[in-house]
Amino acid sequence: MTAAAMTFAERWTLTSQEIAATLEGVEENDFAAVAETLAASGRIFVAGAGRSGLLGRMLAMRLAQAGFASHVVGESTTPAIAAGDLLFICSGSGQTATLLPVAEKAGALGAKIILLTYRIGSPLALHADLILNLPVPLDPTRPGGLAGEQLLPFGP
Repeated sequence: MTAAAMTFAERWTLTSQEIAATLEGVEENDFAAVAETLAASGRIFVAGAGRSGLLGRMLAMRLAQAGFASHVVGESTTPAIAAGDLLFICSGSGQTATLLPVAEKAGALGAKIILLTYRIGSPLALHADLILNLPVPLDPTRPGGLAGEQLLPFGP
């Protein structure tokens, strides 16, 4: 069945199942390392583009609500990143062209970099000190496969 032929309830159920399966596949040690790194960080800068950027903005907001000094890269009130800061990059593909210079600059300035991605061998991964790998399905023949038809709960 294609995503276009699915009802809202079917899309919602499938999306929920895929999110749960993805999170279950994340290594517990990776989660722990990210949590420890966040807790030990002074200022946290979050960067992303597109849907990953929206995820990053939500992360920055939650971090701020939890008492962390968090900033969204590119906002007018965001200070300059420096040595000892943390850059948390959200990029599914790990190759978002606009994020590569951000990672390069942050690394050159001495900031630590965490990458949230599903492609651990990506160009952004080369700059990351820590990678949180999301083991998402890459089957292009299945609805919702990353190389195939996009599956969104509210429609194509």
